[in-house]
Amino acid sequence: MPGSQRNYPSLLFRGSREDVDAAICTIFEEGCIGTETVAKSEFVWAFFQPGTDLRPLNKKLAQDLPSLCIGPIEEVAEQNWLEQWKKGLSGFALGNLFYVSPSWQTPPTTNRVILRIDPEQAFGTGSHDTTRVCLELVEESAAPGLRVIDVGTGTGILAMAAAALGCEAVLAIDIDPAAVSCARENVSRNRLDGRVEVLTSDLSDARLDVADLVIANLHFSILVRHLNTLTEWAAPGGTLILSGLLVSEVEELIKSLPSYMKPVRYYTSGEWATLLVRSTR
Repeated sequence: MPGSQRNYPSLLFRGSREDVDAAICTIFEEGCIGTETVAKSEFVWAFFQPGTDLRPLNKKLAQDLPSLCIGPIEEVAEQNWLEQWKKGLSGFALGNLFYVSPSWQTPPTTNRVILRIDPEQAFGTGSHDTTRVCLELVEESAAPGLRVIDVGTGTGILAMAAAALGCEAVLAIDIDPAAVSCARENVSRNRLDGRVEVLTSDLSDARLDVADLVIANLHFSILVRHLNTLTEWAAPGGTLILSGLLVSEVEELIKSLPSYMKPVRYYTSGEWATLLVRSTR
């Protein structure tokens, strides 16, 4: 229908790793719904809900991070963005047990558990190194009856994997309403309603019961800022999976852990690292 196409305001920026980390933390607090690294460049695109006025954010970034290179504010057409994205996605094996199939494709005959995913505007199809390693650790850590919290759930893929492995009380949370909507649709698509609950929640405001397994695939700066909250959600003897950090950031994160949280080991994939931690309370 003419005039029904939505445009997404977007912001382009580039800088040192420290500046980019700080910028990403700021933009997600200001409602960013997703980022994309421009191929063969160091630029990062940040996308926002239609109608968002990015001028105040642009000014804030320029003031707080003067060495950050900030490009123009542009409008990205929904149809072009999502359709081009879909063209680049296809099904693939993930971990030892799962096969991820885009919702618009017919999955092959396989003995693996099929997770049908439509990413829409949410992060986490399983193709990124951090999501892949997290899922492998979920396979290792999940067991029937365990309570699970998946923080920054995106498409809901990790929460659904935990439920598929028998975890019975799985709570998936995300600050982004679009991601929550996407995750809920994926949960229904995979007939996991009643097994996975998806909520819109900010880490600063969430009041949750403890869980046997807590998964947090977030940006490093967000992990550090909310580390006490994340660790408090781990039940005594529970496991915490922390991902979204660079290999060079692991030691700093370990030093920030409360004394009752003991690192078990960490895993690397390319430049990314995932830390497995256990509560000794």
